This record gives sequence, C-alpha cells and structure tokens, in this order.
Amino acid sequence: MKISIDAERLRRVLDAMVSSGDAEKLATEYACDFFDAQPPLSMEIELAKGGCEVLSAYELAFSPELNGWYSGERVEDAALIERILREAADIQE
Repeated sequence: MKISIDAERLRRVLDAMVSSGDAEKLATEYACDFFDAQPPLSMEIELAKGGCEVLSAYELAFSPELNGWYSGERVEDAALIERILREAADIQE
C-alpha cells in the first residue's frame, strides 16, 4: 500500500533503525520492526517518490516462553500504518 509521507525524513529514521538493529536494509527496501509502536508492527518498506510503499505489515507479539518476538496477524489498516510511520518519523499532519 502507498503511504504519502516525507520519504527523505522516513529514510533517515529507517537508516537510524538499521544502525540500532531494529531494521535491515535490503536491496531496494527496509525490513523493520517498530517495537515501541502501539501495536508493535513489523514492516517491509520501499521508499518511493512522494512517500513509501508498504509491501507487508504484521503485528508483533512477545512470547515469554520463547523470550522473543514473533509475527502475528497481517495488518492492512492503512491509517494505522501511516500513523505508526508518522510517529516514528515525528511528522505532524
């Protein structure tokens, strides 16, 4: 899904997430985990002119038994995804 957002600002946030270990830069996209978001999400994002393309998004859930995070349900709510990206990039509407 296409999200209209300041792509350059989002790129800086994603690059910082790569440095901290919360994201991985792939060939043309980022695989990133937004652990502090509500709800926590994992996304694959490709930056594009005028915004980004969210290739996939899944809720993250924590398992105390496994002591780790795992992917839950697929998220298709564009408003929720946009809110989380804007909060991460500190972009006001």
